[in-house]
Amino acid sequence: MSHRALAGGGGAPGTIHVAQAGPRMFAALVENAEYRRFYAGQAISLLGTWSQAAAVSWIVFELNRSALWLGAVEACGIVPGLLVGLSAGATADRVRPRSMILTMQASQMLLAWLLAALVGLGIARVWQMALIVALGRICVTFELSSRQVLLKEVVGRSRFPNAIALNSGLFHAAKVLGPALAGLCLARFGRPVPFALNGLSYLASIAAVLSIRVGRCPVARKGCGEAGILGGIAYLRRDGQGRTLYLLITAVGVAGMGYVALVPAYARLVVHTGPFGYSLLLDRLFVIEGQ
Repeated sequence: MSHRALAGGGGAPGTIHVAQAGPRMFAALVENAEYRRFYAGQAISLLGTWSQAAAVSWIVFELNRSALWLGAVEACGIVPGLLVGLSAGATADRVRPRSMILTMQASQMLLAWLLAALVGLGIARVWQMALIVALGRICVTFELSSRQVLLKEVVGRSRFPNAIALNSGLFHAAKVLGPALAGLCLARFGRPVPFALNGLSYLASIAAVLSIRVGRCPVARKGCGEAGILGGIAYLRRDGQGRTLYLLITAVGVAGMGYVALVPAYARLVVHTGPFGYSLLLDRLFVIEGQ
């Protein structure tokens, strides 16, 4: 893959250069050992995260065969993030990014193992799963804000866009592979396995973050005197572009992704397939979505 950019510097005015694909695409990985460890840990963790997300939807539908509850649990995975997202960025500017990431990932690990225990013991209820999904979403929102701060410290300003692109590719790859892993686990090894594996996957990510030397000190930034939800609202009122972007993200999150929640119902009631067939349907959907 190549991309085009208007030339600057020594090139003739108006000249278009084509950036070479290949090694430059992976520059942040090749040049930075700490980022390689961070990337590997995230790869394992994201695979577990998407595996658990697919397993939650399937089990919720199996518990009560209600499309309404599928939508409710999906909302619990979206709405809390939108609510705390206004304060997560301000918090990331004030708290050590390394400490925030470790705390949030440890919390998500415990939530995954709690799910594994509830499902394994046969005492899981839909409201319990919805609550755990909501708490997990809050943890993810704070973690993502701090992860951006840590990532910039690890790779530096010049390689930050490259690292963001690599992370985005990793996210979408895990989004496809994770449901397939969930379907295999649900069909062959039992319901608790995707959740237990997700809990274990956080150990790889936590170990990677612990090995990183940067991000141990608070990152003071100008203009972060306003914190919390009120500070976020004040920022959106001042910044028209930021407000538009936030509203677009909210609209897509609330109205544009609801169909994903109905895939378990479609797989069971229309296609008449089991967990592995469900995972394949989800994979195809995510592949089309990513194109």
